[in-house]
Amino acid sequence: YNGMCYIVRLADGSFILVDGGFDINGYEKRIYDVLKKQAPDPDNIVIAAWIITHAHDDHVDVFESFFKSYADVVTVERFICNLPSAKQIENIWEPEWARSDKVRSLIDKYFPDVPMIKAHPGQEFYIRNAKIDILYTIDIYDSLLEDFNNTSVVFKLEAEGKKMIFMGDYDDKGKTISKLYGMKTLKSDIMQVAHHGLPENSSNEEMAPKIKPTYVFLPSGAQVVKGGSVDLYAISQNKYIVDNNGTNGTIFLAEDNVFILKMKDCSVEKFETLAEYLGS
Repeated sequence: YNGMCYIVRLADGSFILVDGGFDINGYEKRIYDVLKKQAPDPDNIVIAAWIITHAHDDHVDVFESFFKSYADVVTVERFICNLPSAKQIENIWEPEWARSDKVRSLIDKYFPDVPMIKAHPGQEFYIRNAKIDILYTIDIYDSLLEDFNNTSVVFKLEAEGKKMIFMGDYDDKGKTISKLYGMKTLKSDIMQVAHHGLPENSSNEEMAPKIKPTYVFLPSGAQVVKGGSVDLYAISQNKYIVDNNGTNGTIFLAEDNVFILKMKDCSVEKFETLAEYLGS
């Protein structure tokens, strides 16, 4: 149970990281070990962009231990985020879980010379062979913000002819994204399921038909599956995903195994444990 962390290796062997997860069970070392395994030169790990969807603890708490342990041995070229101000989140539920100020201070402390780029809808970033399109940030949320999940940055990553949409924990109850974008914009080959597939989030059922993914990534998937299989609980928010992806082996759950999905042909390599992967 990590929360959410994604590692994308680019064509030159540098990386885009998305979030990081909880600070538990030595997870900072797990992240570093995968980067070291994937890097062409394990002594020269380059993170071309570290994208932060939002500053909930299950997405960013590992930063402190990772930065403390590895800031001197990895190169980070940029952080991309939109961390809300205290004024923007003054009405949110459970404000104690919001870590925006902590994330800012950690970046300032450990990476003082690395730019922290504020993401806005409509921005495009070209990073090595990847294109990043920012679709949503808190700037365009059209309701009173009560849920910190809706400070999530929603974006598409395109590489090797494939598109993946990252939802963070965004909840489309206010229909902000649904009002702005149709299938032409949202359609993606791969979808990161919003808010870990939890039933109180409406994004997956509202937006999945427009995204129409072939492959689905379910962070912390063990929370919403039966017996560790892709037989998802019958919760309406995931009905489209279950009906269209539940029987053909294209839902990937965040468990103790390791899946490597190659963007170019969407071929999948599976390892039962991280130790098996690192030893391969």
